[in-house]
Amino acid sequence: MVLPRPESVPGAHGDDSGRIVPELGARLTAGIHGCAIGPIATALREWNQRMQYADPAITQATVTGTRFGRRPGRGAFPLGCMIGLLAVLPAQVSVGQGPPTDPMEFVKRLNQPILEVSEGNRAYTIYFDAYKSIDSSHAGAAAALDSLYPERSNYDDALQWAAESSQRDAIDMLLAENDLGYNAPNYELFGLPYGEENVPMELADYEFVVYVDDAQLRFAEFAYLPRYEELIALLNAEMHYQAHDGNTEASAEAAVAMVRMARQLSERQFYSEKVQGLQWIRTSCTRIRELIWIYRDVFAIEDLRIISDALEDLDLDQLKFPQGEVVNLEQIVWQIFRGEAEGDYFADKDKFPRIMAEFESQDQPLLRFEAAHKWKALAEEHATRVEVLDKLTDAFNNWRLRWRLDPYDRTLDQYESEFASLHPIKYAVVTESLKLMETLFDQRIPVYADVNGTACACGVLAFMIKEGGQLTPGEIADVGTIPDKLAQIQPAYVGDEEMLRDWYDKDEGKLRYATVINRQETQYVTFSYYTETPDGRVKLPEHWPILYSIGQNLKDDVAATHTLDGSEGDIIYWPVVDLMPTE
Repeated sequence: MVLPRPESVPGAHGDDSGRIVPELGARLTAGIHGCAIGPIATALREWNQRMQYADPAITQATVTGTRFGRRPGRGAFPLGCMIGLLAVLPAQVSVGQGPPTDPMEFVKRLNQPILEVSEGNRAYTIYFDAYKSIDSSHAGAAAALDSLYPERSNYDDALQWAAESSQRDAIDMLLAENDLGYNAPNYELFGLPYGEENVPMELADYEFVVYVDDAQLRFAEFAYLPRYEELIALLNAEMHYQAHDGNTEASAEAAVAMVRMARQLSERQFYSEKVQGLQWIRTSCTRIRELIWIYRDVFAIEDLRIISDALEDLDLDQLKFPQGEVVNLEQIVWQIFRGEAEGDYFADKDKFPRIMAEFESQDQPLLRFEAAHKWKALAEEHATRVEVLDKLTDAFNNWRLRWRLDPYDRTLDQYESEFASLHPIKYAVVTESLKLMETLFDQRIPVYADVNGTACACGVLAFMIKEGGQLTPGEIADVGTIPDKLAQIQPAYVGDEEMLRDWYDKDEGKLRYATVINRQETQYVTFSYYTETPDGRVKLPEHWPILYSIGQNLKDDVAATHTLDGSEGDIIYWPVVDLMPTE
């Protein structure tokens, strides 16, 4: 394959004309055409350092018209180069240079990115102290784990729980600002190290830890997650408690802290942690929309803008691809293949089926015998340890490169991932162990969509308050009191135009927006008075704006149906039909 020669690239080091400096361009081209690993990796590192990227190990890609890779002061890696690199680039990060000599090596590698961040910019100790203060036995603690609205029988329980002194102390810890003006949810990392031996003993006493066996990462237990969820639930109760008292600024601050905590979790190293973090971002967005709907006649415009700005500042396009499963699999590979002592690198006929069966069936132990039989047969045809580690490296680095692109970038369709191209038998250890990792790419889209939809819901409400005062459903809006077009909320109430994007629309279309007026044709589509929800039919308020996404079926159903996840029909972000009475 011939890589397109890079042309003018603004900001290239050492040449004011914007062209790549000759030695860097030559090394990129020579490395790719000659399939030399060293020159490519070195050249990419130099490129990233010269462009002043935050993470020199990851190749950034700029795709015009998206937020991916576009930030003030950053250079643009040419798309042509990226296309070629995705197809042929060897490993940037190697996962198997030699046999592990330190039994703690793999845990240390998991903790390395955490320990590179100063202790003062990691939030886990503050979260732990806050968790210790919480009264988890109160009825309001359980209530706050779910949606809160005044019609619920335990709504008052949640408010009372938030008002008690132990919870007030916890909130004070969570929201207290450091010398730089940041509270814990705005720190760089949650930063809890892996392994109970790597944290103060008191955290293990409260199970605020990740249990990791140095020799068996595959059995890692994330004991802290239920405690983390209780903190998020407390912030859910807190934002209602403050809004109920009319303090919408404090309510907005709690809402921002809640979604920021979820964002911190989504940067963890293991798949299950990242997926939980992404899910809690979505749940936090749902809780925020419920909040501003219930207190739409109380919220101040500036506090709605605080929330929409915070959602924009989540910078979800900067999420890193997790490496926990890859480190775990490397450890397994060193255990199940023979080495120099045996004179070859083939699968160990005893350890290979036993360990892989344990790993595959750890959640279904009754299937372990069947799994062992399968892996015993696979051992005869499987690649060697050296080949497996090479492919594992290639697959991981290819994922990291693809992760930097817009989810709908044509490059992803033009070039199959390294993982997808692996032979399912020869490299079964990789394909069977990491098959969930590729699902992360699609799991981003609902998160992006919910964040944008929630920010725009804040913007639409702010516009309505500014132009016409607070409205309740059923009231007739005067002309000009609601936005004629969604674009009217930006930049006054939603800062970045990219926040108007509907992430389910592959053509980068905007979120759908119109009003309900006597079943007549509005600006874009004809709306009914009603929408079908999982709980029943809901009457849409006449003359109110309807903000929605086309959902997972990628079809505009004109808001005739609604589900929170968009699995059927559309997703209505405003008004919050899930809290409206059904007929």
